[in-house]
Amino acid sequence: MTVKRRLLLTGFALCCLAALAVFLHHSEARQRPRDYSGYKHDYSDATLRDVIPGQTSKGQVVRLLGDPWRTTNYAEPGEDMPGEEEPEIWEWRGQDSRMGPYRVHIEFNGTGIATLVAKIPESTGKAWARAMPPSAQASAPRPGVTDNPSAGMFRYQAPPPPTKNGGD
Repeated sequence: MTVKRRLLLTGFALCCLAALAVFLHHSEARQRPRDYSGYKHDYSDATLRDVIPGQTSKGQVVRLLGDPWRTTNYAEPGEDMPGEEEPEIWEWRGQDSRMGPYRVHIEFNGTGIATLVAKIPESTGKAWARAMPPSAQASAPRPGVTDNPSAGMFRYQAPPPPTKNGGD
């Protein structure tokens, strides 16, 4: 057998072993029940009422709830105009006897003020949220951009009107 053929057969065998390992890992993960052991805290509704959209700062939230389990920021530095930054999202995991495991979801605007608070059960993934009133929001709506509730937290960019000649 030539060296080239041995290398090809060895590479093929390694790819097969890797595919088998991935398959076994995924089939094992599907059989395991979901682990809620990290959901040890109970963030009561009374405590969450102290987080007031439009008023409560990040520092106040940390003093109330502790450090978040996860933070997400969709914006990239320099990408947004001042006052139009994407929300920063902080989440905590909790569990109680009434709701079971849940996530506390808080969104902050670019100035670090809470704009939305929700306690979301893991069983449904849906919950009511308290949001900052539109009159308190810092930026005026941009022309051509509308809120689209059916799209969730994303916005819909309206297409530009056609030109007189129908082209560019």
